Amino acid sequence: SRPSNYSSSGDARRAVQDVYASQIDFQQRQHERAQFSHSVSYDQVKEWSSSTNITLLIFEMNRHCDGLSKALKQD
Repeated sequence: SRPSNYSSSGDARRAVQDVYASQIDFQQRQHERAQFSHSVSYDQVKEWSSSTNITLLIFEMNRHCDGLSKALKQD
């Protein structure tokens, strides 16, 4: 649902907000998953969530998924 490319400078702020929202959502999902799973400890989730590169990671994941869905739609 999110646009994959932000053309104007005004869109840059929205891009940052989208990534930040994705980060919060990701952390929440990881936290919930940890509560129901013994394979991933809460400490591990906290370690992932506190990573300084988490925002970049999510941004790259989103970009990859956008590209993948576009490629699939073309077929």
